[in-house]
Amino acid sequence: MSLVDKVIVQEVFKKTLFWDVDINRLNPERDWYFIIERIVEYGDLEEIDWLKRNYPPERLRYVMTTSRILSKKTLNFLRLLIDREFNTHED
Repeated sequence: MSLVDKVIVQEVFKKTLFWDVDINRLNPERDWYFIIERIVEYGDLEEIDWLKRNYPPERLRYVMTTSRILSKKTLNFLRLLIDREFNTHED
């Protein structure tokens, strides 16, 4: 990870979102699934905007359709936010 990536990670990723991991060891390319999951479930609009700028829609949709931790409330919000159709798993 480059110095720029480390600065981005430290500025964008709040300790409150990643309380259980070392933020300095997160790599946006390697840990994309975990980062997307955590930010969409617990992040704010600024962090979600960061996701949209830094990850292709296919990755966001993939996480949204396969994650087992995202709440239905989050999934509904994201449907409206990104204006895309994706599958949810009904309980």
